[in-house]
Amino acid sequence: MGSTESSEARRVSFGMDEEERVRVLQGIRLSENVVNRMKDSSQSCQAGQPASSPAHAPSTFGTSKGPEKDSTPPRSEYCGGRQSSGVEEEFLKRYKQEQAKVQDELFQVVTREREAATKHRSVSLQRGEGSADPEKQKSTQL
Repeated sequence: MGSTESSEARRVSFGMDEEERVRVLQGIRLSENVVNRMKDSSQSCQAGQPASSPAHAPSTFGTSKGPEKDSTPPRSEYCGGRQSSGVEEEFLKRYKQEQAKVQDELFQVVTREREAATKHRSVSLQRGEGSADPEKQKSTQL
């Protein structure tokens, strides 16, 4: 695992501990430095201030040479495992807009179906009035 010859991209999976903090990365415990930086970022998200972390901090996870920015999502979209209220409001707004569009489309479909059923009924009644006498004749013959 500590090999520096590996240049392949690694798939990683994050685990949550009982306090909903990210602690495990594919079976490897994160260093305290990484955990402290994550705590700092989650506290700054709660306070509404950006985290003050150095721009070129050395990687503390094993000997991984990949860019550190790839391992953490942008702070505007991710805040300690929770979405910011602005993003939630945007999702809710978009959901309500989509729901209104779907309801409008359903209303239009139902209206067209009713019109088609009414038209079909009136056509069948017109045809049925002319053929009602032969049907009565057939029924009396039987």
